[in-house]
Amino acid sequence: MKRNFLTRFCFILIFVLSFSLLNSIKVSAQSAEYYLGGYPAGFSIYEKGARVVGLCDVVTSDGVKSPSKDAGVDVGDLILQIDGKEVNSSSDVMRIINGQELVSLRIKRMDKEISLLVKPAKDMSNAYKLGLFIKDCVTGIGTITYITDNKIGCLGHPVLDENGSILQLSSGIISKCSISSCIKSVKGRPGELRGVIEKSEICGKIINNNNSGVFAVKENNCYKSKKISLGNAKPGEAFIYTTVFGDKPSCYSIYIIKAINDDESKDMVIKITDEKLLEITGGIVQGMSGSPIVQDGQLVGAVTHVFINDPTMGFGINISKMISN
Repeated sequence: MKRNFLTRFCFILIFVLSFSLLNSIKVSAQSAEYYLGGYPAGFSIYEKGARVVGLCDVVTSDGVKSPSKDAGVDVGDLILQIDGKEVNSSSDVMRIINGQELVSLRIKRMDKEISLLVKPAKDMSNAYKLGLFIKDCVTGIGTITYITDNKIGCLGHPVLDENGSILQLSSGIISKCSISSCIKSVKGRPGELRGVIEKSEICGKIINNNNSGVFAVKENNCYKSKKISLGNAKPGEAFIYTTVFGDKPSCYSIYIIKAINDDESKDMVIKITDEKLLEITGGIVQGMSGSPIVQDGQLVGAVTHVFINDPTMGFGINISKMISN
């Protein structure tokens, strides 16, 4: 009898605590002040590990050698460690292999980790080389969705690595950006926004890259925008805020065809209806990801993907999923 009472009491206590925790998270999200995005942003993201993007020969006093190729290193491999030391850049690789006649590489290839022994080759300038090219940084252009007092939310989808997996973040920055031109989307080929990334004007330090977007701690007040409340999307007329030239967003009309909740990053199906935007971009283009969707004066989501066979249409993510991540 006593045991049953204690069991019931513990169950009720856990239920109450769980409800209180969920309610506090909801209250916290609602109490934060959100500001509308739409601004273009430059992303510079450093991956955990050193990504191999090419193999090459090393000219030595004993002839031409190919250390990495001979050891079985492939383009697309991610070097995690050399001799047990973590690497995240080409400078890390050069520093660790300097003066070494044999090194052990811990590599991630697709979903498997393997170890390879490589003999660095000393080139004609007496520098030790592995005979490979490393990509230090992933750069690109996207759109800010929202800003709070200390955070920035962008893109609405993750940045992927060479193998199509979510890129494992080491560090990164969001910088100011100005759009200079646009390649229009056409059926079968998405267009893209092109611009200049001002890396000296850092707006935030990236702390997360996940299914709901890229998120950063705000560094400076780069973006001045209006405060906006959050809402839920429903089928009907709406607007997106995006930048197709310069660095200031404009408002364009869209129609939300579906508002669904059964897929992690494709909660909405939207259609661009604004004639001016269609004339400039042909619909949704690369670089517009993250463009905030506003309906009835509330921020309800962000543009994420384009339909390849109909660039006037695309997907969006609910704002609730972005702010919860």
